[in-house]
Amino acid sequence: MIAPVLRRGRWLLKYARELILLHRLISAGRDEDSEGDLLRDQMDVSWRKMSPEEIGISRDLSGDLYSISESLVTDVKYSAELAASVSHAMDDEEWSRALSLIRKNASAIPSDVAAFLRGMCWSGLGIEDAAAEFFAHAVRLCPKNSEFLAVLLASLLKSGRQREALPIAIETISEFADIPLQLVASEVIALCAESSVEPEAFQLHSKFIEATDSLLSRLPTEAFDENGKLKHQVVAIHLHRALSYDYLGLGSKASEECRLALLKEPASLDTYMVMGLLEDQAPVKPSSTKNRVSASWRIVADSSFKDVKSPTYQIAELP
Repeated sequence: MIAPVLRRGRWLLKYARELILLHRLISAGRDEDSEGDLLRDQMDVSWRKMSPEEIGISRDLSGDLYSISESLVTDVKYSAELAASVSHAMDDEEWSRALSLIRKNASAIPSDVAAFLRGMCWSGLGIEDAAAEFFAHAVRLCPKNSEFLAVLLASLLKSGRQREALPIAIETISEFADIPLQLVASEVIALCAESSVEPEAFQLHSKFIEATDSLLSRLPTEAFDENGKLKHQVVAIHLHRALSYDYLGLGSKASEECRLALLKEPASLDTYMVMGLLEDQAPVKPSSTKNRVSASWRIVADSSFKDVKSPTYQIAELP
């Protein structure tokens, strides 16, 4: 349930990234050295460029970032009443109200749940770098939670940080069977494969084929139906597989993946664009032309998590 990105001003987004770096330095006890001084100088420039509303958002973000280094809250139950209040605010996309509720009740929410909820809210507010910071904290606190990992990877993708997401995707794709996590991890690998050079490109294309062999075999039958919620993602997987097979020099298998994509979505313009690329004599290599095509379709669209409700978001207690 990662909300569509709000178009925030570039100075606010720049300041948010700088603020995150500063808080990391503070946690490491290095904020008073030359690196910290230089970062503060950069932040002063960004601060002067922001509107009063953006300054208010930045102050709220700074306060929330301090929660990452605060003492952990563990021996409490997330009450049904509080969970419902936060849930209603998030369902209504009143992200600031939800964050205010989380801040006011910080001692009553387990730290991993609070980090996850903050990440969802900052994503809703359109500051994806901040969302990723909180999702990463949730993963550190609960590294086996597949949903935390899935939203972290999706958030890193949305902020253009797929290279940072790659080692997480490779580690988790073979360890977790959760389908939403498998989908987003597969996309990370596919996108990194497209932008890589040898020998890494060969390894990543091969890894993507291997991972999606397993994923496609485990998707529920309804995912392949005409109105299946995952139909577009399934088509995108086949198109990524076609490009990967073509890169590996397996043209017949690439053509078969396009045929499968057309069976599931006969009017898919993306499939015809990929088929056009494959008609070239040489295997498709990462290029500006290919990147423009692949940018028009994704395994995980912005709305992919709309129907994936977290247990920490829907009910009072973690299992």
